This record gives sequence, structure tokens and C-alpha cells, in this order.
Amino acid sequence: QGLLQKVCDVLKSRAELERKYGESLLSLGEGIGPEAGNSLHGAVEAMIVNFRNRGEQSLVLADELESDIIVSFECVIKQHKEVSKRIYSDVQLLVKQLQDRKKVHDKCARRYGSRCVEAENASQDCLQAVSMKTQERLKLAQQATMLSKQARVAEYDYYSSIDQANKAQCLYEQQMAHVLEVLQEMEEKR
Repeated sequence: QGLLQKVCDVLKSRAELERKYGESLLSLGEGIGPEAGNSLHGAVEAMIVNFRNRGEQSLVLADELESDIIVSFECVIKQHKEVSKRIYSDVQLLVKQLQDRKKVHDKCARRYGSRCVEAENASQDCLQAVSMKTQERLKLAQQATMLSKQARVAEYDYYSSIDQANKAQCLYEQQMAHVLEVLQEMEEKR
């Protein structure tokens, strides 16, 4: 529980106490009423007025606490909760995007590596096929060419995935710096 919430709870308790105190003071003088000719009448009447005034002040203070300060604190607390939820959601999206980009990069890197190995093996087979028939060598050469083209496409995808992963990492770092700054500001306000 944040400090702001604790202060708000203390103020609610204070308002409740002030209200009870004020109501008690207002009800104190109801049963006291000396006769008009009694010498204590003026002093008792002044005491009752004093109780009534102090009781009304306590009720006004309780109302002001509830209507001004507590409402303002609760509004700030509510806003902080909403902002915190949005920040959490945004951070989760950032993390997911970064992880997804890294997974795509890893997949492209593996595919690029395997395509290069396949193309290299096929070209080695072509070099070794000097003693083969022309038609079989031509078939091996076509296969090596096709695998080389696939390796080139995989290379393009791999470099593209590096760029995308780097952009996602950069965005993550920029946004996280901003998120941490906002969270620090919110914590200072609490």
C-alpha cells in the first residue's frame, strides 16, 4: 500500500473522529438548562455556545476533509492505478514484440546457416562430379544453383531480421527509459 493511500486512510479516520466529536459536542448542551434567574445561567449558556461552536467547527472540518482533501487524494490514487495498469500493459507489449523479433531473427539465422551449408555441399558435389555424365553433372549444377539462390534469399531475410531485431531493441530501450521515468515521478507523488 502506497504512502498516499495510507495518508488518505488516516484522513478518513480523522474526518470520522471530527464528525463524532462535533456531534457529541452539539448534543452535550441539550440536557443542561438552568433557570433564567440562576446566577450560573450566563456561564452555562456561554459554555453551551462554546460547545456548539466547537462542534460546528469539527463538523465543518470533517466535511472539508471528506469533500476536498480525501476526494483529491482518492482521485490521484485512482489515476495512478489506471496509469500503472496501462504502463504494465505497454511494457508487456514491448517485451513481447522484442521477444518475437528475436525469435524471428534466430529462425532466420538457422535457416540461413542451413541453406548456406546445403549450397556449399551441392557446389562441392559439382566439383567432385568431373567423372560423371554430362546430364548428371548438369542436374547437380542446377541443384547447386537453386540452393545458392535459396541461400541468397535466406541471407536477405536474415539481414532484414537483424534490422528488425535491432529496431525492436532500440524501441524497447527508449520506451523503458521513459516508463522508468514516469514510474519514478508517480512514486515521488505518492
